[in-house]
Amino acid sequence: MATRGRPRKIMNENTILKENKMSEEYLPKVHHIVRFLSITGATVQQGAFSIADVDAYVSEWLDKGYDLFSTHYIDKAVEGYAVLYILVRKD
Repeated sequence: MATRGRPRKIMNENTILKENKMSEEYLPKVHHIVRFLSITGATVQQGAFSIADVDAYVSEWLDKGYDLFSTHYIDKAVEGYAVLYILVRKD
C-alpha cells in the first residue's frame, strides 16, 4: 500500500536538544518556528509542546540575536493550537 506525503516527524527530547545546539556559524536572517501548543496535556512525543517549552525554545533564539517579528495562529489540530513564530536576526 502506498502512502501519501512524507511520514510525520516524531519529536523527542533528543531531537529538541539537537535543534537547540544549532551552530552559531550560520544563522539565517529569518527563522520560522511552528509549534503546536498543547491544549489537552499532549506531550512532545505526541507532537505538542507546553507553553513553557515553547517560551524556552523561542527565548534561546532571541538570545542568539533574533527579534520576534510576528506570530500567526495557523489552525487548531488534534495536538493543539498551531502557531507560527517569525524571527528576524538583528544586524
